[in-house]
Amino acid sequence: MPKISVIIPVYGVEKYIERCARSLFEQTLDDIEYVFVNDYTKDKSIVILNRVINDYPKRKSNVLILHHDVNMGLPIARQTGLKVAKGDYIAHCDSDDWVDKDMYRALYEKIVAEKADVIICDYYMTAGCENGRIFSACIGIDKYAIIKDMMTQKIAPSVWNKLVRRQLYDDIVYYPKDGMGEDIVLTVQLIWYSKSITYINKPFYKYFVNNQSITLKADKESYYRRYEQLRRNTDLLVDFMNANYDRDDKKKLIYYVQYSVVSQLLKILHCDNAYKQAWTNTYPGMLRSLLLNSKTPLNVKLKIILTALGFYPFKKDRVC
Repeated sequence: MPKISVIIPVYGVEKYIERCARSLFEQTLDDIEYVFVNDYTKDKSIVILNRVINDYPKRKSNVLILHHDVNMGLPIARQTGLKVAKGDYIAHCDSDDWVDKDMYRALYEKIVAEKADVIICDYYMTAGCENGRIFSACIGIDKYAIIKDMMTQKIAPSVWNKLVRRQLYDDIVYYPKDGMGEDIVLTVQLIWYSKSITYINKPFYKYFVNNQSITLKADKESYYRRYEQLRRNTDLLVDFMNANYDRDDKKKLIYYVQYSVVSQLLKILHCDNAYKQAWTNTYPGMLRSLLLNSKTPLNVKLKIILTALGFYPFKKDRVC
């Protein structure tokens, strides 16, 4: 049994897959299983990956490449990898990102030493090959605090800067299927079911801000599609919270993530009245509750008020 399985979905990353794969194969931890999931990519990503694999003969027997017959999206690709992963711990890596060569050794040694279920590390956010800006990924290791900080966007709800005991995935019921907001659906559940969480304040993961990503496309159809995908995943998260979360702040946290859904519409509200109706009616009562909550950030309240009055905050950034 390998110590760690790293799951890497592959789609449209021929410019970046070599950097990602080399950073994974050059890890200082030996006992790693690499599960690449070809999500029906139409470019040369897999050709390049196979060429890189040949440069690391000692890793070759630990590499598995799975293939989808159609493009199914990131969440499903991750699930495909999970079904075959044999490691004691699970890690995820996006194929346009890369990692420090000591990342998995450091995370593994600490999670084992502390007998934890989850370990979290910091990360760089970069638009190129340089390290970029460091982001802290954890404020405290209490599971309630982490869930709160993720749902209020104080820390990233990502899966790629975490190492998780394999058995925790057996508890997951609400699997995301859409590509927007999929990480938080998983991470909230994983954090919830964990009995012990630890943290290492080193930025091992290098998150690449891809300006050509579909998640940054700026037209009204793209904004609305992101709204719909995020709404479906958020509904899964809300179902989980309502079934399991037992704290008094549950409703407030749900309102925060629901607001992030309708925020996808802010730049297109002036395009069509249907978008304004979706902003108002998707989650009845949510906007009013945020407005009346003394802890809601002032900029959020201002956007809600201006939008209600017909003065759209992002009207200058027209995409219609």
